[in-house]
Amino acid sequence: MWQAHSQKGPGVVTECRVGRSWVRLGWIVCLPVWLGCDPVLSIDGAFFPGWMLCLIIGIGLAFAAHPVFVRWEIEEEIGPPVLIYPCLALLFTLATWLIFFRT
Repeated sequence: MWQAHSQKGPGVVTECRVGRSWVRLGWIVCLPVWLGCDPVLSIDGAFFPGWMLCLIIGIGLAFAAHPVFVRWEIEEEIGPPVLIYPCLALLFTLATWLIFFRT
């Protein structure tokens, strides 16, 4: 529940529940549809969800990008590594998903 202080004084707190029930209803309706759309891959007889393969490829490409940034001497200029490399892994993961599983 989100609460905010009003302009009426320091002891008065108002509640804001704008659209909470609609958001919950949307999740309840859409979640079964989204769960049924996951592609499953058979790798040596074991079934893996497609997003897991895309995640592994995305993380691997982010690791491979580090030596490229060092060689081009831009690693110090791109920002904090703790922020840049996870975002880069997410970018590669979603791009891999779009390339292989776009329907």
